[in-house]
Amino acid sequence: MIDGEGEEQLAPETLSALWAGAAPIEVPLPGSPACSLQIDPHNGTLHLRTAYQTPEPNLAALRNVDFHAFAMGGEDIAEITVRVDEGGLLIGYGFLAAIAAQLQQERLPLGDAVARAVAHYRDLAVFRSPLPVEREVGLLGELLFLEFTIGALGASPAIDAWHGPLAEEHDFALDDVHVEVKTTASERRVHVIHGVDQLAPQHGVPLVLLSVQLTRSSPGTGRTLPEVIAGVRASAGTARSVLDAKLSKLGWADFDADLHDSPWSIRSAPLAYIVDDDFPAITSSRLSEVIPHLGQVVDVSYRVDLTDRIPCQLPDPFTGFTIWSEQ
Repeated sequence: MIDGEGEEQLAPETLSALWAGAAPIEVPLPGSPACSLQIDPHNGTLHLRTAYQTPEPNLAALRNVDFHAFAMGGEDIAEITVRVDEGGLLIGYGFLAAIAAQLQQERLPLGDAVARAVAHYRDLAVFRSPLPVEREVGLLGELLFLEFTIGALGASPAIDAWHGPLAEEHDFALDDVHVEVKTTASERRVHVIHGVDQLAPQHGVPLVLLSVQLTRSSPGTGRTLPEVIAGVRASAGTARSVLDAKLSKLGWADFDADLHDSPWSIRSAPLAYIVDDDFPAITSSRLSEVIPHLGQVVDVSYRVDLTDRIPCQLPDPFTGFTIWSEQ
């Protein structure tokens, strides 16, 4: 009961009255293992005490939460202390009550119980906001190709080949080709390139820029970002945890899913472009010929318009991506 519901929880008015009493008081929290709450208004602290366990919880990075271990009555005691003022009393108490609930009801070890409560209360404190539209569109493009690649290669090989969340040069590192997915919501195929080596082939493997155009649509004709994520997750099988870790690296959080309610659909069939000597790419090898001390240039971004450029074909088994995307 991470949200602090249940009969063992102190009512807000009871907690406030105990705090207003100014004298330290101990309140047992029914359940097993034994837990108690120490309320110390004079020092502005709340304390949760329970039996000591290893490994100890890691709270070093938290500003107002401490962990102590000590011996009392022949037993080793773990104590988690929260510093609060009157305005934060309920939040501090809820945090400690959440730890007790994880210990007593979920039977989690102390370290795991504290980690789960920390994660929950960190999420509560974060102001929810959707991904910027550019990032939403970019993630959609990568996921659409990933969804197709799972069907072509299988879940684990496809998800392992997805390098976009790892901040590497190219979004997909496949055996015979690297693919950089660029997605736009504009009518022309104008894409932003970040860095001088984003369009530089690596290790002699051919590089293809995959251009995806999306447009806002209606619920009956398009899919939202959460719907696309759900579809990819349904195909991920045992690779689901790897997929979720990569989504997290890209800033995706499930508790923000309702903020991404715009359906998107393919505007036109995706097109692929081979990045060769004739491609308008800015690379370090090209710049080094004309710019002295290139290493001192720390950031390069530019736009390419591929609308009128002749596309190429993705190698098998990815050739059908354009046909699949139009269905």
